[in-house]
Amino acid sequence: MRIRHNAAGMSTLRNSRMHQNRVQNSIEKLSSGSALNRAKDAPADLYQAEMLRSQASGLKQAAENAEHSISLLQTAGSFLGDISSKLTEMRQLAVQSSNEATNDPATLEANQYQLELLLSSILSIAEKADFGGKKLLDGSMGVNGVTVGENLKFIEAAKDTPSSPEKGFSIDITHTATRSSMVGQIPLTVDSIGEGFVIRVKEGSRLAVLDTREGDLFQEIEVMKKRNQRKQGGEFEDPFNFSFAEDAKLEKSRKVDENQKQKGSESKPTGNNAEESLEVRQFVLFHL
Repeated sequence: MRIRHNAAGMSTLRNSRMHQNRVQNSIEKLSSGSALNRAKDAPADLYQAEMLRSQASGLKQAAENAEHSISLLQTAGSFLGDISSKLTEMRQLAVQSSNEATNDPATLEANQYQLELLLSSILSIAEKADFGGKKLLDGSMGVNGVTVGENLKFIEAAKDTPSSPEKGFSIDITHTATRSSMVGQIPLTVDSIGEGFVIRVKEGSRLAVLDTREGDLFQEIEVMKKRNQRKQGGEFEDPFNFSFAEDAKLEKSRKVDENQKQKGSESKPTGNNAEESLEVRQFVLFHL
C-alpha cells in the first residue's frame, strides 16, 4: 500500500529514512575504523586529518632515511675498524724494527714484507668498501659544492680542499656590472662651487660624504677661484670660455710650473707664462 496523502505516515517514513542513513554511516565508520570517511562529514576535521597524515608519512620516510644512514655508517665503521687494526699492527712492526740491536737483516726484511702486505690490504679494503653499490672510502663522497645567490655557480673543489680562508674562495661572476649614477635637482654653478657644497651618497646602511667646505679641498678651490677671476676690460672673464686647442701648450706650462715648485723658487711667472699658468688652473677647476 502506498501512502500519498497521510501526513503522519509521510513524517514517519522520512524519519525512518533519516535513521536508516545514520545507521549506515555508523556501520561504515565501524567497518573502516575511521570517524571521517567523506568530506561532508566534517570538512575542517578532514583537512586537519589529511595534514596530520601527510606529516606522519614524511616523518616515517625520514625515520627510514635515518635508519639507512645508520646502516651506512655502521658498514663504514666496520671497514674503518679493520683498517685501524691493520694500522696498529703496522705501528707495532715499525717499533719492533727500530730496535737495531736485536734485529738481524732477515728479521727486518720480513717485517718490511709484512708491512707491504698490510698496506696493500688497507688499499684493497678502501677500494672494495661499498654500501648499496656506492663506494665509501675511495674519496668520491668527500666534496659537495653549493652556492647561495643569483648569477653564481659552483666551479670545482678537490677532496683535499682546506677549510675556507678568511678572505673566502675565488668565484666566477657571470653578471656584468653596471655603473650606477644619480642626478641631483640643484645645478652646480661657479658661485656654488666657490661657496662649497656637500654630496651625500647612501646605500643601505653605508653613507659616503664629500664636503668641499672642509679640509685642503676648500682651500685649493678658493685659491684656484681667485686666480681665475681676472679682469679684462672691467669685467670678469668667463671661466667656461676655454679653448681645448691649447691643451699641449697648457700641459707644457703646467710642467714648467711644477719644476719651479720642486726647485723651491719663490719667483712668480710673468708675461705669457703667468697667463698660461692661470689658464691651467682654470682648466683644472672647471674641466676635470
